[in-house]
Amino acid sequence: GHDPQKRFVTMLDDQDQPVKLGYGLALFDFQENSVITPHAHKHMVSAHMVIDGRVRIRTFDRVQDEDGALIIRPTHDIVAESGYSAAMTTPKDNVHWFAPRTARAMTLDVIIDGLDAGQDPYLIQPVDPLGGRQLADGTMRAPLISFERSMELYTARR
Repeated sequence: GHDPQKRFVTMLDDQDQPVKLGYGLALFDFQENSVITPHAHKHMVSAHMVIDGRVRIRTFDRVQDEDGALIIRPTHDIVAESGYSAAMTTPKDNVHWFAPRTARAMTLDVIIDGLDAGQDPYLIQPVDPLGGRQLADGTMRAPLISFERSMELYTARR
């Protein structure tokens, strides 16, 4: 597939037993054709730091949920180098899309989920900003799509 390789990092206590933490730490190892397609999150926040190579990072604020779509506002479109970090919360930069700009790139990600009691720990919602409709106020109505359709549409659009 075209997904970057993800490795989870486990913290150990003094007896070399896994520590139960309220967050996850992951390395995303991108090859040249890897892509994290545009998607939104619910019930979680995340932070992403480029630690190798360069990654094009596009983000959008989540303005409003609609049936079958999200109203989003573009916030950033940059090619980030080692040391750059981006954070995603429920309203701010919630929709994000990462594609490497070097033969290899890597991000270190901290993920905190389970933020909304009584809900699933997290929800990932693939979204199609390039297929969205521009609205008069500068936002866009971007359709929610399947993971499969997201890979079809965005693997080649880097």
